[in-house]
Amino acid sequence: MPASTSNPFKPGTGLSPPYVAGRKDELDLIDKALRAIVQPRSKGRLQESPLSPIKIVGPRGVGKTTLLSCAGEMAEAYKIQVVRLEHLKDGASGSAFDSLIAEMMPDGKFDHAFAAELKLPPDIAKVKYSARPKQSKHYVTILKALMSKKPVLFLMDEVMHYDEALLGMILQKNQRLLSEKWALAMIVAGTPALNQHLRKVNATFINRTDDIDINELSDAAVREALVKPLKQRKIKVTDGALDLLASWTDNYPYFVQAAGRAVWDVLEGASGSKVDLAVVKKAEPAMNKTRKTIYQKVYEDLQDLGLANYANQAVAIIEKADQPLTPAQVIKRLAASNQDMDEQNAKEIFDSLRDKDLIWLAGKRRVYPSIPSFFTYFKQEYATDQQ
Repeated sequence: MPASTSNPFKPGTGLSPPYVAGRKDELDLIDKALRAIVQPRSKGRLQESPLSPIKIVGPRGVGKTTLLSCAGEMAEAYKIQVVRLEHLKDGASGSAFDSLIAEMMPDGKFDHAFAAELKLPPDIAKVKYSARPKQSKHYVTILKALMSKKPVLFLMDEVMHYDEALLGMILQKNQRLLSEKWALAMIVAGTPALNQHLRKVNATFINRTDDIDINELSDAAVREALVKPLKQRKIKVTDGALDLLASWTDNYPYFVQAAGRAVWDVLEGASGSKVDLAVVKKAEPAMNKTRKTIYQKVYEDLQDLGLANYANQAVAIIEKADQPLTPAQVIKRLAASNQDMDEQNAKEIFDSLRDKDLIWLAGKRRVYPSIPSFFTYFKQEYATDQQ
């Protein structure tokens, strides 16, 4: 293995692997949205309406940020200006609007020359919530100026944490500009709490988005994600080694990258060029450590939020069922398991358990474990805590 070759596997928040497997349909939808805003214009507007906003929802570690990164690279290839936003939360200094304006500027910082060209006040980045009408006006003025030069793509990550007032303004103004055929595309991403947050800000477009709900990868995509980066570096993988490696992953994208990283580290230490069973078994302790670290974080989150007991009930409800349950069925059974709990309280708990990566909806609105093997870990830890 060449010493200069870096590890192609990238587990971690916001880290994008060089090869993205199993997301062709999602990337095709994004590409379609981008191609729609580089079409011919008439008097500054598109001749045909752009696509609806794209909403990406999934648990942590399944590749939401990776899709946004891919979208950004695709947009730059189309010569589309990208506005990247994340954790747009307002603090005591009222900094959220400042951050928004800075990200919209051509070079990612407040440009006084650009502001002067638009005849904006020099203190636009200091407009606070006491002047919300001015905020909206300045925001639309800047965005229209950008779109008059070239199409614009909004990439909005971790949206469930955004300041409600500012998020509502962005979404409402952007939706109007989309309906007016401006060259604008928008992708919003977050955990399952995203939908609740969008309802709070009265984002009327929520029921008209193109939704991408992502969680586990297919068996074929897991094997492709493990093998292709290695083969690209002329490293052979035996079938038995691949079978064992894939079995560690639960089809969970973060674990796919973690498994690949563990094997790569063994190869690098031994200057090897072949992944066989011996190499995979040497990598197993490192993979187990990564898995335990993730499980511990999820478990402690549930404990800290007072959800461990309800999580234990939900695990039992899901495992006892003869077939996958609908959300309503789980909610009813959760309410019935707790004295003085109505179904509204049970729904709030159910939503929290979804957002904290215990459960996930898939297929025809059926409830599944977000990470199946976590249920085993959870039951062991919870039983220990009760002793």
